[in-house]
Amino acid sequence: MDSKKWTFITLTITFMLLLMIASVMIYIDPLFQYHKPLANIAYQINSQDYQNPGMVKNFDYDSLMVGSSMTENFSMSWFKENMGLNVLKVSYSGARPKNIKKITEMAQERNKNLKTIFLGYDLFTQATAPDKLNHELPEYLYDDNIFNDIEYWFNKDLIKRTYKVLKNTKEGNTSTTLDEAYNWNNSYQFSENETIKDYSINRRNAKIAYDSGLKNTKSNMEKNIKPIIENNPNTEIYIFYPPYTILYWHKIIEDNKIDLIFDQLEYSMEEFLKYDNVKLFYFQNIEEIITNLYLYRDYSHYNQKINDYMSQCFKEKKHLITKENYKEEIEKMKELILNFDYDIYWGDKTILKRENNSFIYLELLKNSNYITIIEANKTKNILNDENVAKQFKYLGLTYEFNENDKYYTAIINGKEVYEKIDNHPFSTTNIIEGKKIEIQTSKLKDDYSHIEIDEVDYSKQKNDINIVVYDKTQNRVVDSINFDLKTLKIMR
Repeated sequence: MDSKKWTFITLTITFMLLLMIASVMIYIDPLFQYHKPLANIAYQINSQDYQNPGMVKNFDYDSLMVGSSMTENFSMSWFKENMGLNVLKVSYSGARPKNIKKITEMAQERNKNLKTIFLGYDLFTQATAPDKLNHELPEYLYDDNIFNDIEYWFNKDLIKRTYKVLKNTKEGNTSTTLDEAYNWNNSYQFSENETIKDYSINRRNAKIAYDSGLKNTKSNMEKNIKPIIENNPNTEIYIFYPPYTILYWHKIIEDNKIDLIFDQLEYSMEEFLKYDNVKLFYFQNIEEIITNLYLYRDYSHYNQKINDYMSQCFKEKKHLITKENYKEEIEKMKELILNFDYDIYWGDKTILKRENNSFIYLELLKNSNYITIIEANKTKNILNDENVAKQFKYLGLTYEFNENDKYYTAIINGKEVYEKIDNHPFSTTNIIEGKKIEIQTSKLKDDYSHIEIDEVDYSKQKNDINIVVYDKTQNRVVDSINFDLKTLKIMR
């Protein structure tokens, strides 16, 4: 075989292989650049930078949810069922204003009849440079230039992603739903302990110049936010300020950024209120939310219950900001953070959290100010240590445990004791001191226990004994622990 023929055959085979790879990439299309998800193919939606542009190009939607990680736990099905909107979520973790503008303009270009845009507005990102993204994006996915799609067709990582899609399909897996897309709610533990720990790790004095922070906020408003509003006068724009914890605001005070943040707040509200197509919502001064650290995984990120609550507020127009009330709401926020008793998280009022000796801890629970809620899923282990059994009796528990018992709950409120035990998992509901207390026992390793007070779950959701303590004088849960009966250790 002569060299010319060999070269021709080699080039032909190479071309055919490349054509086959490109054809598979275009047909499967894991980034949705050419079409929406194919039926019976198991797609994963887990890469915001790479998949958001294809989603706005080819998915079916009439509304948009855009913003930072504060928007990632919204359920799109809720908007369909309760507001009649087909919302597409295109969040960016750590989104800068330019990220929001970039993806929103793409959606507006391809969907001229957008009904609604839900936009999470984070003040701390608005103080950043208006021309910066959170990080570099794959620009070839954000344009309509087919000639640079070669970066898509022959990208090693994306070929691997395509293989994974095919593998998941073969294994019988299903596609990520839009409710599940980017949603991290089930991947973290939400607790006061975790939130305070995160705050302690990230507690540092971050210097930021007032002038540049406010200047950037105004530049971002003009360059990145206002165009979204002004270019779509017939689209309703729901803009909302997400509710970070009270510890976030404590850090604002410590970092000497309080003047900047409140001037940003007042400026932005006044600008938004100029537009008839904007509905403005403020959630940051809802004390029962931002001071309940069991709703958070760190000092800013909340669980999905808060997203659900905000969704309801959008429909019911609760916490709506108007020209008449915006200054009052800002003052309410300022008064809350300046006068709040932060010692409830790390001062003398945290006596339970400072105690790790299990026997002393159980003694401390004998306090008439406490409502103590107990859920146990290995009751026979209580019998293994005579001192433990005595301590529980000391709290006022009356049940005589035996080897056959498995699931047990108790609520202790002073001299009032409510107990229930069964050989099978069960749930129980009580109204104590006006609080709705729901307890769900767990199947070992198969399920989680739940100890809910007014529909917020405080349980550590572990084996043996889970205890939640509500302080009636502070009107809050002051501790949530797991009592390991093998080691007699308190686990927080």
